Amino acid sequence: MKIKSRNINQITEGAMIVGLIGIIMILDRYLVGLIESFFFWALPIPLALYAVKHGFRNAMVVATSLIIVAFLLATWQMLVLIVFSIMTGVIYGSLVKKEISLAWVLLITFVITYAYQFLSTYLLAAFFNYNLDAEINSLAQFFINLPQVIKFFPKIDRNQLLNFFRLLMPIVVLVISVVQTYLTHFLTSILLIRLNIKRVEIIPINQARISKVMGLQALILMLAGYWFYSHGKSQNIQNIALIIALINTMVFLTF
Repeated sequence: MKIKSRNINQITEGAMIVGLIGIIMILDRYLVGLIESFFFWALPIPLALYAVKHGFRNAMVVATSLIIVAFLLATWQMLVLIVFSIMTGVIYGSLVKKEISLAWVLLITFVITYAYQFLSTYLLAAFFNYNLDAEINSLAQFFINLPQVIKFFPKIDRNQLLNFFRLLMPIVVLVISVVQTYLTHFLTSILLIRLNIKRVEIIPINQARISKVMGLQALILMLAGYWFYSHGKSQNIQNIALIIALINTMVFLTF
């Protein structure tokens, strides 16, 4: 009877997750992408809870059902988000269930999150009718027209400002990925404790630290990035080096 009751719970909870995310897909169509733009960090949580409670194999059954429903109901943007959210939820929940080190759980979650943000911002932007250069130009024009900027920087170079915003974009993508990773972990951990599924360590963001090995790697990449930026012979090399240097500077500061 216990096994039968457990199977019924698995099926019922899985169906509820599929139904809930299906409703979110439909709402996202009516809200013109509002959910995928601002609440993308919440989508992995239901499947993460399910994976912790019922394991990887059962979570993959629900994940497969979600992908089928996404093909039927979601926009292309939402479909890509759903696929990455499924990956995040299943992998996060499975690693937590196996009691893998929290540092590895967060690192793998961050890698998947960053992959989605990078793909959607750069590689899939044209496919989703999103013009990144037009957005950067619009932002630069808005910044130049600000009274404070006109007052203190009357001779600001538009091209330099555009290059600065282009260099800033990877940093923005990185920060968004870090925040999303932490929000997903924090809220999932609270729900796991509240629902009496599993007690998970919650690290306050001001106490989060990287390992010594990662800190050393970040230091080396940071110094190498600044060196290539100073000695690079082409603008492209300098831009890439500066991006690497800035990202690893942020990572090193958490050491």
